[in-house]
Amino acid sequence: MDVFKISAKLYAARWAIQPGEILAAFHRWIVAQSVAGHTWIDVADYSHVHGGPGVVLVGIEANVSVEQSDGTWGVVYNRKQRWPDAPDLIGRLSAAVRGAAQCAAIFSVDPVLAGRIDFTGDRLLIRLNDRLLAPNSERTLSQARGALIATGQAIWGDGVTIEHHASRLSLFEAIVRGNKPTTPEAIIGRLG
Repeated sequence: MDVFKISAKLYAARWAIQPGEILAAFHRWIVAQSVAGHTWIDVADYSHVHGGPGVVLVGIEANVSVEQSDGTWGVVYNRKQRWPDAPDLIGRLSAAVRGAAQCAAIFSVDPVLAGRIDFTGDRLLIRLNDRLLAPNSERTLSQARGALIATGQAIWGDGVTIEHHASRLSLFEAIVRGNKPTTPEAIIGRLG
């Protein structure tokens, strides 16, 4: 499966931050160019849109958003360009999850926001943002299941489960659950 437009959401267990603070944090990311291999160029605030993308950091390679479209706050890493060093789906899924974990780790140590955010590290939302190559169907799930399980096992070991609901009305998305919580830093270390 040659999908490269992949997003990964790392869920927050505690979120005591307002959209304006996220906006300011993302502006600091632009100034510092805070994630290696990424060029950040703009910030958009969609926090007024119910179920929308929240606050979005726009980059050339990827976008990062802080949102609660599914009812739970989290950090979403949304890849827009191919990864030069991730030739297969397992590599691309791992890179997307690592991107989300890197962003979550930056929020966790931000001097203005630290202590007001914690991440659960017990599940991920994975979206394949390509309706042609990866329609939201059982067939796509069967093609991606091995890579989803392998990515989950790299993070949590055995006991990984996949939840998926097929619908032609939405992008393919799956919840990958582990059997124990972990931290963004541990996810980065395990996905190297």
